[in-house]
Amino acid sequence: MSYQAGKIIATPVELYTCSLEVKDVTADTIAVKYKGLPGNQPNLYENYVSLWPSATIPWNITPIKHVLVPGDNEQGDFVIHGLTIKPTNYTLGYGVGNMISDICTCAQILSVDYMEIVPYTVTISISRVDTNSITLNYVTLPGYLPGFYQNWVGLWEGFASPYFAVPPLGQTVITSNASQGSAGITNVTIDPNAAYTLIYFMGPLGSSNWPQCICNAAAMLYFTTS
Repeated sequence: MSYQAGKIIATPVELYTCSLEVKDVTADTIAVKYKGLPGNQPNLYENYVSLWPSATIPWNITPIKHVLVPGDNEQGDFVIHGLTIKPTNYTLGYGVGNMISDICTCAQILSVDYMEIVPYTVTISISRVDTNSITLNYVTLPGYLPGFYQNWVGLWEGFASPYFAVPPLGQTVITSNASQGSAGITNVTIDPNAAYTLIYFMGPLGSSNWPQCICNAAAMLYFTTS
């Protein structure tokens, strides 16, 4: 799908998001499969999986289990040991940093199937683009507070990576605490016949030293213009 405003048409090329999947459950283990963004080094960047006995993540409650991803493959699987699984609901969250606010995708183990469909991963899309601004839509997990956790979105020229990033062309901080909504990046120059990258981050931008690794990236959208 292409998005047009004025003389600029933006066409998504590739959307990368993180994912977490439960592969097997026993009385004392859970086997999970994860996928991060291209270039992610999960163990080096302190990616983790946490577990709660709840149908959704209770963001202000300490998880009953917290384990680091054991390797640096962008995607893989591993087994969480030392559990006592009961006939109740559980949710696992995957974090792209060492903070609770870095959880950007989740998987559920439900004792009863629910009819409601809820978001399971952070994602972004383009709503509108013109020569000096871009409006985007974002979706985070249920109950998440993107404004409180100072989430932000950056725009780069070309096909960029968050793990060795130069300063963005523009950026916007999410100020709303709604788990999904829209935001705009203004005062930028969007040229036709060019490539750009939008990246959604799960926490505040810290260092101003560039280039730098901004490890808590959750979703990345490559798009071209015409």
